[in-house]
Amino acid sequence: MTGRLVTLTDGVLSIAMTLLVLDIRLPGPADKLSNADLWAQIVAIQPQLSSYALSFLVVAIFWISHVQKFRHLARVTNLMVWLNIFFLLGIGVVPFTTAVLAENGNAVSTAVYAVGMAFTSIMLATMSIHVRVSGLVEDGTLPRQMHTILISQFGTAAIFLVSAGVAFINSEWAKYLWLLLIPIGFVRDRRDGTAQSKNG
Repeated sequence: MTGRLVTLTDGVLSIAMTLLVLDIRLPGPADKLSNADLWAQIVAIQPQLSSYALSFLVVAIFWISHVQKFRHLARVTNLMVWLNIFFLLGIGVVPFTTAVLAENGNAVSTAVYAVGMAFTSIMLATMSIHVRVSGLVEDGTLPRQMHTILISQFGTAAIFLVSAGVAFINSEWAKYLWLLLIPIGFVRDRRDGTAQSKNG
């Protein structure tokens, strides 16, 4: 069951990451354009490119967190399956919220995007809690490692939820808050590497 759940998750995440790029198009025909005109069209779709890059990296972070969680599981429960399905529900809507954000980066689109990402992060964090409470982790896995994963997931959710509120004050400020995801990912990966070294 664990293998099938991981396969399903990898498939949905890979499809979502692929769909992100399908909404990126030049505003006009690209044939017979001068270098300056082509460059102007590329600059014109900068919001789409930025939204694509952001969402691609965030989904990649979700995938990394999912891998870190499932590689230590000895078994899964029915509740774990449903939590994972709700996690995939959040992943599935990312291409839509990304397209909305790229087309209109106002307060509502920024908040909708942030709430969707927060929901997905919370589902990951809830799975982490269930893993610890139900004792689904393999023997020998460091508790500190699971603790770090849990903190990073709730931290990600908190950043997106705060940014959703800030968006109604200033949508650009809200987007700058998302840069805080970088140090969270760095700390998580560094501690995960340390934990693996101790296990080895």
